[in-house]
Amino acid sequence: MHILSLKIEGPPVASSRPRVAKNGGVWDTKAKQKKEIIRCLKQQLEVEGIVDCGLRVNLYFYFSLPKYLQKKSKDSLIYHTKKPDLDNLSKTYLDALTGLVWKDDAQVVHLNVWKGYGEHARTEIEIERMDYGRFRA
Repeated sequence: MHILSLKIEGPPVASSRPRVAKNGGVWDTKAKQKKEIIRCLKQQLEVEGIVDCGLRVNLYFYFSLPKYLQKKSKDSLIYHTKKPDLDNLSKTYLDALTGLVWKDDAQVVHLNVWKGYGEHARTEIEIERMDYGRFRA
């Protein structure tokens, strides 16, 4: 039972390391993109209040099909084996949902992440409550 299904159109955004200037200033090169993700998530949220239980999260990252792969059948599943890494992609979206859906991303007890090519770039997120004391595979 999904408590929430979200879709964000556009290419998935990976977390990057903060950049440090010579004068000691620190900035995030992807701050604008992350703010846009949070804005899109807020528009779609149907949850009343912040969830405080364990959660299962499925993240599906779809990248636009490059021209050299467009000749292959659109029905076949093609994995995205280039950068960005899954862990950097996951971090962006888990952090974006902190404070919107859950108190802390430590509440995510089961995480399923996938990246591949699709007809158009997007990110799909499914969130489900986990029963306490039970594990479902």
